[in-house]
Amino acid sequence: MVTLETDRLLLRGHWQLRGYGLFAVEERRLGLLVGRVGLFNPEGWPGLEVGWLTARPCWGRGYATEAAQAVLRWAFLDLKHPHLISLIRPANAASIRVAEKLGERLQGRTVLQGNEVLVYGLGRDDWLASGGSSAGQEAN
Repeated sequence: MVTLETDRLLLRGHWQLRGYGLFAVEERRLGLLVGRVGLFNPEGWPGLEVGWLTARPCWGRGYATEAAQAVLRWAFLDLKHPHLISLIRPANAASIRVAEKLGERLQGRTVLQGNEVLVYGLGRDDWLASGGSSAGQEAN
């Protein structure tokens, strides 16, 4: 059973063990926490995931897309990772739209922790070819 403390340790451990993890996403004007976006790849995961979670009242405001675009730039340009995935439940139409806005495409399905998930993915070369690095940074 995953507890809040287990969840915190997992998130903190990602940064310490892997050098990446989830970032807090804040609403700029008031500085309120609206969610988390970042890289996640615990033991047994099917690949390095760019994932997002936003509070329901903040859905549809672009927070997940904007933050995930920044994470893609960081993962592909700074960390030089060749491929990222996003694992999404089939009924989660909003997250599917975010993945597609990021340039990810459906690459398959898998079962993770007893739940079927869609595997969306994007390679660094495809991201670069689509102009992904054009947001003020050059590809190295």
